Amino acid sequence: MVIQKSTKLFWNMGIYVDEFDTSPDVVLGGDLWLSMDWARLGFSAILCVLSGVNLFKKIDK
Repeated sequence: MVIQKSTKLFWNMGIYVDEFDTSPDVVLGGDLWLSMDWARLGFSAILCVLSGVNLFKKIDK
C-alpha cells in the first residue's frame, strides 16, 4: 500500500514537472528533498519485498 501511494505521488510530480517545464528539485524544494524522495521510494520497495518474503516464508514450529 505504501509503495503504491509513494509511486503514484512520484508519478504525479513527474507529470506536473513535464507539463509546467520545471524540475523535480524545484518542486520538492531542493536536491536534498529530491534525494529524500528517492530514498523513500527505495525504502518502501525494500520493505515491500521483505514483507512479501516474510509472508510466504515457511513457519517452523
